Amino acid sequence: MRHASRLPGSRLLHGSLLLAALLAGCVRLIAGFDEQTRNEILADARLVDRFYGELLETDEAKRPYVASAPRYVQVETELRALVLRNEARPLNQDSTDIARKILLLWQQTKDLHKRRDGYPGGSARLDRESFGRLFLYALTAEQAKPGEGDRSRAETGLRAP
Repeated sequence: MRHASRLPGSRLLHGSLLLAALLAGCVRLIAGFDEQTRNEILADARLVDRFYGELLETDEAKRPYVASAPRYVQVETELRALVLRNEARPLNQDSTDIARKILLLWQQTKDLHKRRDGYPGGSARLDRESFGRLFLYALTAEQAKPGEGDRSRAETGLRAP
C-alpha cells in the first residue's frame, strides 16, 4: 500500500491547504502592527531631529564633541531600546534591520564628530535628512504590518510601500 503523501494529487492537496491557511491568516509571515513601537519610532525621530536642529542653530565654531556628548548618549540609549524591542518580536527581521541601521548610523556620526571635534553644517544637514529617511522607512514598515496599522496609516497619511 502506498503512503498517503505519495498518492497522486497529494502535493496539490497539501499546497492548497497551505495556501488556504495563509489566506485565512492562520500562518503569519511577519509580525503584526504594534502601536507602542510606532510611537517609539516617532519619539526617537523627534529626538534625533531636535539634536540636529539645536546643532545647526549653534555657530559652527562652537560645535565640539564634548558639548554634544550627553545628547549622543541619550539618543543612543533610545535607539538601542528600539532595536531591542524589534529583536524581541517574532517575525520582525526587516524592522529589526532598519532599527540596527539607524543605530549604526548614529554611532558612526557620533564617532566622526568625536574624531573631528566639530560638525560642519553641510554634513549635519545631510545626516539629518538621512536619519529622516531611515525613520520614515521604519515607520512605514511598522504601519504596513497587518492589524491596527491600517487605522494608523490613515491617521498619519502614510501609505504602505
